[in-house]
Amino acid sequence: MGRLRRSRTHHGIRDISRKFRTRAYTKDLDQIHEDLKEGNIEKMKNQPIDADKTGLGQHYCVPCARYFPNDDTLQKHEKSKLHKRRVKKTQEEPYTQKEVCVKSICRQQCRNEPLNNAILCRLMLQQA
Repeated sequence: MGRLRRSRTHHGIRDISRKFRTRAYTKDLDQIHEDLKEGNIEKMKNQPIDADKTGLGQHYCVPCARYFPNDDTLQKHEKSKLHKRRVKKTQEEPYTQKEVCVKSICRQQCRNEPLNNAILCRLMLQQA
C-alpha cells in the first residue's frame, strides 16, 4: 500500500462549523427591541396564518423571535432559562449611532492627551 494522504485533512471541520454558525441566524437585539414597541407587539402576536411558518405563525415569542408549533410549547418556553435570559437582554437599551460616535471621538482624544481629555470624555458621554 502507498502512503496515506496526511496534509490538509481538517479543512472540512472549519467549513462545517461556518455552516452551522450562519444557518440558524436569528434577529439581533436591536431588531427585537423595535419589535417590542407598543404597536409592533400586537402585530407580531396576531399574525395572519402562514403555512410556511411553524405552527402556522400563530404562536410567536417576540423577545426570542421564534415560532412554536402550539401554545403548550410556547408556555413551556416562556418558563425556560433561555427565554428569561433573552428577556433580560432585551430590556437593556441598545446602543445608538450617536453613542458610538461619541465614544470613538473620546478614544481618539484620549490617546493624544489622556489626562486632560478624560474629563471631556465623561462629559460627552453624559450629554449623549
